[in-house]
Amino acid sequence: MAKGAKDADPTMRVLPAHFGGLNESLSRWNSSHLKYLDALNLHAYSWIQTTKGRTGVHPEHNMSTIHQVNSMLRFRESELPGMPIYLTEWGWDSPGGGEDCNPPQGISGSADPVCVSEAAQALYAVRGALLLARKGLAR
Repeated sequence: MAKGAKDADPTMRVLPAHFGGLNESLSRWNSSHLKYLDALNLHAYSWIQTTKGRTGVHPEHNMSTIHQVNSMLRFRESELPGMPIYLTEWGWDSPGGGEDCNPPQGISGSADPVCVSEAAQALYAVRGALLLARKGLAR
């Protein structure tokens, strides 16, 4: 699809579809895909796995999944030096605004999540933005 997009409009910025962490992305990409990409992207949420299930945590937590950004940065430096990386989704789930905290059916690892409060979500968003700003992501 990326080749077709570039053939139709060489100025179009093409990013891969992103479904999870680096390992999952690498299982879907090969060198023929990478040559048509203008940037890499990822989604990073701040979760840990506990006996209660997927649990929202502060962004500085040493086991937080938000740190998968570091793996993508190392991959980029090793395999695609200079390729921009966009963080196209990040955050925390919380019940509020008319929504509960139940993830969509069929999302792996999402049974019975332990979400953060709306107040924690707001605080973590600021702290997460500051933490991520230091990493050198393009967006």
